[in-house]
Amino acid sequence: MVSLEARSGYLQEIKTDEYSTALVAFLLNDRLSKTESMSSNANDISKNALFALQTDNKRLFLELYEGISRRKPNQDSEWIYNDTLLFAMVFGVRKFALNKGWLDSVLKIRLEHTQNESLLVTQSFIDLLNDNLINKNNHQPLMLVMKYLLQLPLGDDVYINSIYWDLTQKNFPYSKASFLNIICLKAMDIIILSKGLTDLERQKAVEDFIKTFNSRITTFATAIWVALLLIVTTITVLFLLYFINADSQQAETINRILTFLPLLVFSGLVIPVVFYKNKLITYFKKPFFNFYNFGAGKIIK
Repeated sequence: MVSLEARSGYLQEIKTDEYSTALVAFLLNDRLSKTESMSSNANDISKNALFALQTDNKRLFLELYEGISRRKPNQDSEWIYNDTLLFAMVFGVRKFALNKGWLDSVLKIRLEHTQNESLLVTQSFIDLLNDNLINKNNHQPLMLVMKYLLQLPLGDDVYINSIYWDLTQKNFPYSKASFLNIICLKAMDIIILSKGLTDLERQKAVEDFIKTFNSRITTFATAIWVALLLIVTTITVLFLLYFINADSQQAETINRILTFLPLLVFSGLVIPVVFYKNKLITYFKKPFFNFYNFGAGKIIK
């Protein structure tokens, strides 16, 4: 959980950047204003677009969108990597039901030339633009924020709690990009408000869910380990019974095998199963967390 001191301190730090401040104002529904001139600068376009969205001014947004859509983007166009600009454009195209063709082509170019966080951000924009709301291979806090602002279904508790878990396991600031830090702070607010609870109540509810979910998966994974241990033990017992009941010729052959087999058996089967219990249980838990997209595949100890 981000402390109030850390949150307040960070928001104070970015006040020197008027475009980050504009994004914060938009997300908090604080009053925005247009730039003095309708500049073609990407940052100015993004600020004016956020103003148009906040004031529900479709005419202004359409003017901005038509202006920028005259550009022919390529991988070297710096403005296609401007997160706030594309956030505003994607949001506006969805909000005002505009033609998405040009914007979709811009995002596809960006997708091919980005990686890591930027790749996830781009995929989120593409998913929202194409109404692919069930895809979870994107920047989930960003998707949650955009769905909330567009009044789209947020998702079930498992989905929302997994976002909460991811955010609480990271140190703040989450990213070098102020855009993502601002978005993640807003995502935390949305999670807290999603069930009408106070900050502390919501935190406790999510933590209780995480503990219960992890406990159940741990129990199931432990059962798999016990079954594996029983299988290894059964195989060992059956082998011993076979050895005891073998005739002399079979016993001699078995004796030769046993000169090296015990080391092989115990190091290859018994030792890993018995002495690596916790690692095996963690390994068995991983598919379940991945299946439910819980914590982006991170395993709770």
